[in-house]
Amino acid sequence: MAALTLLAGACGGGGFELSIGDCVRTPPEGAGPDGFADVTVVDCDEPHELEVFHVFELGPEQITGDAMVSEIAQACLGDAWTHYLGVPAGESPIELLPIPPDSDELAAGEDREVICTVREPGGATRTGALRAGSDAAA
Repeated sequence: MAALTLLAGACGGGGFELSIGDCVRTPPEGAGPDGFADVTVVDCDEPHELEVFHVFELGPEQITGDAMVSEIAQACLGDAWTHYLGVPAGESPIELLPIPPDSDELAAGEDREVICTVREPGGATRTGALRAGSDAAA
């Protein structure tokens, strides 16, 4: 079953942009208390920790607390997950790691984008895409 880990303030003002299908290598030290300051997009055949499968914007009523967590879980674990991975979230050992907007930018109304990423259980590095139908999906 897919696990949900919410990395609060994950973008940390890093200013990076990610798109669906991007495979992402994270810094060796992982996320700091304010999230990722930077990430590197790599070819999915290279070792990476995260793969982007959905991007969406939070509505004004969904920017804090339980409403935000609920919206992220619904948007990331629903049809977008099944379409991208080819299997419902409840039938997959793959983990969800959504990257919400930086909390300061969110509060100021500057950024509402959530990046839904998937990763191997426990955050292990993988080589190959998870996208359904890709030659590297495993």
